[in-house]
Amino acid sequence: MGISWSVGGGATYSRILRNGSALVDDAGYTGQEMDCLDVAGTYTYRLQAFNAAGESVAQEQVGVVTEAEPQNPLAGTRWQVTGLADTRAGTINPVLPDSTLTMSFSRDGRLNGSSGCNSYSTTYLLNGSQLIVTRPTGTNMLCSTPEGVMEQEAVFLALLPSVGSHSIEGTKLTLKNATGQVVMELVAY
Repeated sequence: MGISWSVGGGATYSRILRNGSALVDDAGYTGQEMDCLDVAGTYTYRLQAFNAAGESVAQEQVGVVTEAEPQNPLAGTRWQVTGLADTRAGTINPVLPDSTLTMSFSRDGRLNGSSGCNSYSTTYLLNGSQLIVTRPTGTNMLCSTPEGVMEQEAVFLALLPSVGSHSIEGTKLTLKNATGQVVMELVAY
């Protein structure tokens, strides 16, 4: 918080108090001070000016510090899928060789990438570890190689709206559904 002051009228001594404790002692006639606060709350700043006879005047100003907006750890990141859930078998299967599934999270809530054969786009909403992805739309090409790529793409696109939470450990991203089952495993690229 930036503080500036100016005293006159025969003042011989001044000081700045924050919540009753001296912040700047012998503050002089004019000045500026940065008070870097890292705890949210209400702070009362008091300028006291004294003359040679010991008489004083004071002026108070209240400042409020709020918590910073939570950071979005996914914003501006890109991930490559390494494993997809087979919900029937309850397993995570590796992505087919020679196929690439990607997720790029923008800062404005857009999500896009490659679904193996086609490209897709959708939106996401993040609140702490909770992650909600809307149903994606994509291009409509048909690919024949590698074998099974279209089935894998269908699974990937169907899993996206089932995502309910995320966790990041180093360069690994894990996406889970609302019941806590892992639906995708990814690595940063």
